[in-house]
Amino acid sequence: MDYLIKNIVLKELERQKQMKRTYERRRSKVQSFETDRLELNIKNGQTYYYSRKGKERKYLGNHSNETVMAIQEFQLCNTMLDILDNNIRALENLIDDFRWISLDIIQQELPKVYQPKTINNNFIDQRFCSQWIREMTRIKNAYPIEHPENLKITTCDGTKVRSRVEAMLYDMFVAMGFLVIYEFPIWIDGVCYRPDFTLLHPFLYRIYLWEHLGMWYHESEKRNYRRSFLRKTEEYEKIGFYLGNNLLTSYELANGGIYMNRFQDTCDSILEQTGEEPVYVDAKKFLQDQRKHMRRSNNA
Repeated sequence: MDYLIKNIVLKELERQKQMKRTYERRRSKVQSFETDRLELNIKNGQTYYYSRKGKERKYLGNHSNETVMAIQEFQLCNTMLDILDNNIRALENLIDDFRWISLDIIQQELPKVYQPKTINNNFIDQRFCSQWIREMTRIKNAYPIEHPENLKITTCDGTKVRSRVEAMLYDMFVAMGFLVIYEFPIWIDGVCYRPDFTLLHPFLYRIYLWEHLGMWYHESEKRNYRRSFLRKTEEYEKIGFYLGNNLLTSYELANGGIYMNRFQDTCDSILEQTGEEPVYVDAKKFLQDQRKHMRRSNNA
């Protein structure tokens, strides 16, 4: 991205220089009118021009007079050349002074002891982050949530979730830089699934699903609960989410405890990705697919 921006600036600099050469040629053709000044007189709704050189004042006529047009042309070229000179200086200073952000530059400037593990050269466009949250929330709100009365626990950004452990996980994701949508509706073969957390990677255009399996060790429910989840993983695979890769899970212990450090390590491993991993779901395409599905639902 940084090289793309630099090329854009360089092309604009060349365009400004080309325009300067053009206006210099145009000005040279009317250079003899450099000292002429125009005055105008409006009479009966008509505009009439006079030229002035020092104390000498000469009537020229209306706007179609060749001398009027030549003097105007000279002044136009002068103004354009002033603007272009300023633009060229500004662009040249930008190229000289602007730091083109890249992984190499950051690593050169930042002492190794201060380099976080998450540095990589795939910096996501923050405008897309804002758009992603806005659009995903809009799509989510278009579909009713099951049992909204159970959304009683408030997270760090005001989102309501169903359990304290989910709130802890949500707050961890936010603290580590992920963009999070809780219980986003994903349609697969006409069936709506709501993974607990849909995450946008803070540096890569990638989507991750995270299911919290709170009843995995439940004495009476665990068998059906586990079967249900395993069937769900087969459906997620149809749209590119694979267990242990971009479909991730968390569990509570049999006694109700939870190892948050283990899940933070999982998040760290995601953030350390270089962008070359073969298994991922592109966030832009994912959002586009969800928009299409909502439009089809609205038209049905």
